Amino acid sequence: MHQYVRRTPARRASAPALINALDAISHRGRRAMRAAGSAALFAIAAPATLEAQADLVLNVTDAPDPVPATGLVTYSVVVENNGLGTANGVSYVMNVPAGARYAGFTAGTGAACSGMTINQLGPGVVTCTHPSLAFTASGSFTVLLRPQSQGTLTVNSTVSTTDFDTDPSNNSVQNTTTVIAGADVAVTLTAPATLASGTTTGWGITVSNAGPDPATALRSTPRQSAATSPGRSTSAAR
Repeated sequence: MHQYVRRTPARRASAPALINALDAISHRGRRAMRAAGSAALFAIAAPATLEAQADLVLNVTDAPDPVPATGLVTYSVVVENNGLGTANGVSYVMNVPAGARYAGFTAGTGAACSGMTINQLGPGVVTCTHPSLAFTASGSFTVLLRPQSQGTLTVNSTVSTTDFDTDPSNNSVQNTTTVIAGADVAVTLTAPATLASGTTTGWGITVSNAGPDPATALRSTPRQSAATSPGRSTSAAR
């Protein structure tokens, strides 16, 4: 004899209950996504804390150009700070090439230079320092050199700070100066120390050239005082 067992089929969830369950899951998902999105948006929109930094700019001009050999070249140096922060420990370095003599410096706004002695022949290094430059502030001074021979004088300069510089590309300058033939001409006049009234005399004129280059197309023009006339000397009454 066979006995049959009747099984009760599982109850299926009604359509409204299923929709409500799915909607609850979807609502929780959307709420989680909104919270995550808000946090990400806040992280993007929140301003970062930036530290003000320096940006030194170096400008160097040379004059005169051209210059005769042994003549004086003046390098006008201007260091500016275009950054938002203060530049501390500002240092300017000039590389004096061979064939040029250091002739000194003119201190500007708080700058001091050292490294070479007056009339010292290059190569050498001149360093000029400035304690600090605030935002938009500038420091200026001059460095003097004397090229010794005809040709081209090339001088490289750089500036730096002990702080971070946001744009080091404007911290270097190269100056080239044309050096032409130069001479050192001097004129010496000799005449009697005393001369009787109404008599004539002559002057001895000596022209010399200390070089280093030849002097050409020389011309000497003596200047006579109001008490003399050509070919005649007079003395003022006392």
